[in-house]
Amino acid sequence: MKRTFRRQRDNCPTRKARYRSEPDARTALSHARSQRRNGLEHRQEARVYYCSLCHGYHLTSREK
Repeated sequence: MKRTFRRQRDNCPTRKARYRSEPDARTALSHARSQRRNGLEHRQEARVYYCSLCHGYHLTSREK
C-alpha cells in the first residue's frame, strides 16, 4: 500500500512546502531521494527540520 503525505504551501511565512508531521516529511524525503536516484529529480534534499514559524516540517538540502 502506497503511503501518501500531506504538503501545504500556504501556512508558512517562508513559502516553503510545509509538512504537518515529521513522518509525512520523512516520507516526502524518501520519495525525493528515490526520484533523484531514478534521474527524475534534480533537488538534493538531505534532511527534515522543524520550523518554529509555522510549527511544521520542511525539507532542506543543507547538511546539519
